[in-house]
Amino acid sequence: IEVVGVELMAEAAAVAADHLDDVLVLDLDETPDLGYPENSFDVLTMLDVVEHLVLPEQVIGHLARWVRVGGSLIFSVPNIRHLSVITSLLGPRRRFGGTAPTVDHHLRFFTITDLLAMLDRLGLSVCDTIFGVGSDEHPAQGPIAEAVEALGGDRQRALFDSRVAQWVIHARRAEPGQAVSNLTRDLGVEWRPNQLTPVAQLGLAWAESVAPAGLT
Repeated sequence: IEVVGVELMAEAAAVAADHLDDVLVLDLDETPDLGYPENSFDVLTMLDVVEHLVLPEQVIGHLARWVRVGGSLIFSVPNIRHLSVITSLLGPRRRFGGTAPTVDHHLRFFTITDLLAMLDRLGLSVCDTIFGVGSDEHPAQGPIAEAVEALGGDRQRALFDSRVAQWVIHARRAEPGQAVSNLTRDLGVEWRPNQLTPVAQLGLAWAESVAPAGLT
């Protein structure tokens, strides 16, 4: 296996170079040439990356050229509908730059529908199961769900979405010209516990956690 990294900061790239086969010091928002032939890689991972980009859709479409047709692209992206974000925005007055997750240091914000729509436009077909990295229960869940229901939304969907801190998506590069419509497919969601917290402390019956039908 050959692993190539891309890093913005030269100092971090120097550390990574001790562990990877190659490290490219590049600014992804400039859609740079990677210096490898297109279709060179089997897998592209963008783990907690796209929310930091100025033009995420442009960057993903650019980098996908280096993934072979049928190759994999794996994304992890914070969920803007997680209760930590909602309670921060609706709670006491605050400024950006505080401690709220997903708000203070991110340029772009995504729901699962936003992500699927973007991948549709890029011709990237999502594999059948999407993973939601969950968080433990919180008293704010009930009021959030009630507010969503009062506004005509789906209460169960709101309860589910508010527990997902991170979406993890495995997509494949489609054949050129092949239409992709992730938004209209019957995609499933599986819970995964927050790996920073021992499962026993989460208070969740993961095997029984079922996402409501219809992601979109």
